Amino acid sequence: MNEEKSKIITELADYVRSDLPVQEIIDNFQYLIQKLDYTNRVAAITKAIERLNAGCTYDYVAAGLREWYGINISSQELALLLYGAEGLLPREIRYKRQLAKQEKKTNQTE
Repeated sequence: MNEEKSKIITELADYVRSDLPVQEIIDNFQYLIQKLDYTNRVAAITKAIERLNAGCTYDYVAAGLREWYGINISSQELALLLYGAEGLLPREIRYKRQLAKQEKKTNQTE
């Protein structure tokens, strides 16, 4: 993902330095910024699914998305967005992982 972002940023800089008409530069900027935004959203969704599958709660992941990507979303909205998402483990498995994670944390503090 970072390579893709770097490539897009380089393209944006090249357009600024070019002799293209201003409107063409603006059009190219809009396209590349949309592409960059899409890349961030894909990364955010992938990260959310990874964290949920690891046993994290929707509240934790929603807070993380705010911190990691600047995406403001409630845990309920996140649950609706990811309902039936490819790669998201069944609720029962995620819940077992969450319990195991809590138990491990409890054992470490004792």
